Amino acid sequence: MAASAVPSVLASADYRYYPMEDFDITKPPIDYSYFQDTDLYKDNIDDFGIYRGLAYRSDVATDIVAVYRDFDTNYLHLTVTDDKWEEIYDKYKDRLGLSCTGKLPDNTVHMNENTEFGKDCTPEECKELIEEKKNEIKQKYEIIMNMCSEMYKAGCISEARYVPINVGYEYYYEINARSFRIKDYGDITIEDIENVINSVSDKCDVSVDAEGAYFVSVNIDGGTELLDEFNAVINAIEEKYSDSCKIDIFTWYRDIAMAPRHRAIYDPLTIDLIAELEKNAGIAYGDANTDNHIGIQDAVLMNKFMVGAVDFNEDQDKVTDLNGDNVVDSEDLGILLQYLVDDIDTFPVAE
Repeated sequence: MAASAVPSVLASADYRYYPMEDFDITKPPIDYSYFQDTDLYKDNIDDFGIYRGLAYRSDVATDIVAVYRDFDTNYLHLTVTDDKWEEIYDKYKDRLGLSCTGKLPDNTVHMNENTEFGKDCTPEECKELIEEKKNEIKQKYEIIMNMCSEMYKAGCISEARYVPINVGYEYYYEINARSFRIKDYGDITIEDIENVINSVSDKCDVSVDAEGAYFVSVNIDGGTELLDEFNAVINAIEEKYSDSCKIDIFTWYRDIAMAPRHRAIYDPLTIDLIAELEKNAGIAYGDANTDNHIGIQDAVLMNKFMVGAVDFNEDQDKVTDLNGDNVVDSEDLGILLQYLVDDIDTFPVAE
């Protein structure tokens, strides 16, 4: 790779740094807004405890909430043309740490990492977990790009699509089905209950269910108004009959299969890796001046950086960190010099 007989070597074949642009993987799905930051959620946190994970409320139908409880990261779809892909994959799989399907009957291979929000994971903890994964995504993107570059040059893949993150299971909840039962009410009549309810709300129906309990339902769309009406009715009954009956709030949400217009649809970022490779994206490690050659001029520039004579941008910081310890120092300069005189043929960061 490197040759001492020439001042520099073409860097196009070396292990490369492929920077990933910043992206917001916690953005809401299309036509939905993040729900757990709203006053409606915070003011009724006990009621909305069912929303474990990240919850988004529909902007179209405000009584609909979609909840995401897990997500996939580093999803890679390959179409392979022969079995050489597996030999190359074996070189990278430990660093990737992704599950792999192996070659499927349709000549595709799928890799990904699935992350679930813990049972008691708060929304804040969910966001922190996603931030951690965002850093891992950027690191693994570089490895994925190098693996796919090697596969593409070997002619064993014809397609490589990459999705940094995609939400997992979707749960839908309807928050307009608030109802409760009044049991063990003694000599309290249904008319007594109606009178209390009507003193605070005109949006409730009262009936007797099959078990003889009074069944009260709030008949309005979801949102703050619903909760205000519901809570006002409950408070009024408890204030008047707290010692004389039992209120059973037994069903205020239900799983539902939403119509297509209500589905919370994400538009995940999908990257055509082969198109990126054909654009020759990325910078070779050791190429301090980013001219696509690695030579003594890069060593000189690294030395100037270490004595404070020049500043490096983010890309230069990355490609001169040749041992992968997140610090550019004399050890990295020594590695580059070893590479230039053929003592080593690859950088530790690529191993």
